[in-house]
Amino acid sequence: MIGYGFLALCPITNADSLDYHIGVAIEILNQGKMPVFSGWFHGRLAGSGEVLNALGLAIGAEQFGSLLQFCGLLSIYGILSFYSFAEKFSESDGVWRKIIIIAFLSSPVLVFLVSSPKPQLLQIGMTSFAITLLLEIFSKIKLIK
Repeated sequence: MIGYGFLALCPITNADSLDYHIGVAIEILNQGKMPVFSGWFHGRLAGSGEVLNALGLAIGAEQFGSLLQFCGLLSIYGILSFYSFAEKFSESDGVWRKIIIIAFLSSPVLVFLVSSPKPQLLQIGMTSFAITLLLEIFSKIKLIK
């Protein structure tokens, strides 16, 4: 996790991110609104996550998008580490939990996602957290009935 944190602090070198994730964020800052591009094909692929990149550029933090990706990774790691998906525990649950966490953290795609300001891991982390909360609420309701 510390390595991913340092990776998120590195400068943006991903060509895709430099092209339209940061390019659209700069245009948002220049125009003051979400730009409409007729000639820049990749600029038309921009979404609402580019506003977060524009916020980071506005305060002078080029790595803000990458740090948000790292925060999303931390939230997914927290869910895998601390939430129990089963009502009954066995001795092998701790071993399997560690294997799942190591398998998740050693996934090569995380190096690509954490090092770029693509707005994906933060949204995945928030959605996973919301689903975990819903599962917890439904299990409490089931216990009350």
